[in-house]
Amino acid sequence: MTDYRYLELIKVRDVLLARFVDQKLADEFAAERTAKELSALADRQDYRNLLLSFAGVEHLPSELLGRLMSLNKRIRQRGGKLSVCQLCPGIREVFRWTMFDVLLDIRDTEADGAAALQ
Repeated sequence: MTDYRYLELIKVRDVLLARFVDQKLADEFAAERTAKELSALADRQDYRNLLLSFAGVEHLPSELLGRLMSLNKRIRQRGGKLSVCQLCPGIREVFRWTMFDVLLDIRDTEADGAAALQ
């Protein structure tokens, strides 16, 4: 089992809420470790739906964007859904450019995201 240091995980009924511990994600090591932890989330069987909160995150390294795409695909393959919330305008724009906003349910708050996934 993965020891999560870069993601804070909270179980909300059958939804797993993940928050970034290091909101800057500018350090290459932290971004790499966070990406590995995101990948490990897809292997967990104790939830069906994942809500990823970007509260306070203003920069999204391309490596993490790739891991998000892979995570979304793996969760959908097992019948679940990945939603994101609390995107700053810059990250929301990156999601628009990559058309990732079409694949995900984007919510304003954690409460809205958790309710939508219940």
